[in-house]
Formats: sequence, C-alpha cells, structure tokens
Amino acid sequence: MKRIIAVLLAMVMLLSFAACKKNDETQPPQETVTIDVEMLKADWQNGVLFLLNDKSVKIPCKVSEFIEKSGLKISNADNLANKDIAPQEIITLNVVGEGLSFRIKAKNTSKEAVKYLDTKVFYYSFNNTNESNRQIKFAGTLTPGATRAAVEEALGIPEGRTEDDMLYTYNGKNAQKRKVKLTISFDSYDIANSVAYEISL
Repeated sequence: MKRIIAVLLAMVMLLSFAACKKNDETQPPQETVTIDVEMLKADWQNGVLFLLNDKSVKIPCKVSEFIEKSGLKISNADNLANKDIAPQEIITLNVVGEGLSFRIKAKNTSKEAVKYLDTKVFYYSFNNTNESNRQIKFAGTLTPGATRAAVEEALGIPEGRTEDDMLYTYNGKNAQKRKVKLTISFDSYDIANSVAYEISL
C-alpha cells in the first residue's frame, strides 16, 4: 500500500512539474506593452512617429526635416555626404541617438540629382533589438511589445491572413489620399517584435 501511495505521489509531482514548465514556455520573455486600441484604430494611417522628449516626425518629409524634428543622427551620413542621389534612387539610413536605433528609407523624387538631406523619407521600421526602441510609438501608441490581441482589437486581422501568421500587413490611405502600408511582425509568444510603415510618394 505504501508503495502505491509513493508511486501516486511521484506521478502527481511529475505532472505538476510538467505543468509548471509548460506555463513557463508559454509566457513571453519580457513584459508586454499596453497600447491605446482606440487611438491606434483612429490614427494608424497618419504616419506620425513619436520619439523621446515629446518629439515627433510625420512622413513624408525631407531627411533634413526628419533629423531636425527628431533630434537624432544618421549613423551612415558620412558615406552619403558627398554622394549625389540620382532621380528615383532610394537610400537606406540608420537613425541613432538616445539609445534608439532604427531605419528609414528616403527617395529622390525630383528630376535632378540631389544631396541625401533633400531626399524624402517614405519608410521607417523599428524593432525590439534594444530596450530603448520600445519607447518609440507609432500612431501615438503602437510599439514592439504590444500583444497580437491588442493589435487585432484595433485593426482586425488583415485580409488573406490568419491568426497563425507571424506577419500582418495593413493597407490604407491617409488624409491626403496617399497609399500607406503598416507591417507588424509577431514572435512565437504573439508579441509584436517589429513595426514598419511606408507611404507612397
């Protein structure tokens, strides 16, 4: 009888350990970020990026304006300083400062070659490769660390996607009727790990 009780107790302990381990595996490795669902629903097409110290930038804008309004720097500016950007050429710029690190793309929309500062920013993307990037807010609220459930509550599930897809792409138009695209990628814990926004020029 004692053996049977011992075996039963051992089995209960094993099951409880297994349950604990399973719970640990389903929890995200970091805290999730609360987002304002109604604000995201209303403003996701506006293209405004909110940075630290109450600074914000709205695209499209010239690279020079992006730098001025954000107070950040372009880490690969030296490589572009003396280069002429041809008409319709697209360049990728690495934005850094205050612990932040993200990427923008700019295009020469004129009919003549220009310096990189005069190209127009039409794209940015940021992810959670460092903790500071989680302080960047898109549409006043969305940032890496947001849950898939919150994103779906605000924007729904994109057409042609399922809740199992790791990438959601939303297409729309801003107030000036420009086409916009918001792309959010999720990790295996259903947490947003990157946000990208693009506007047509």
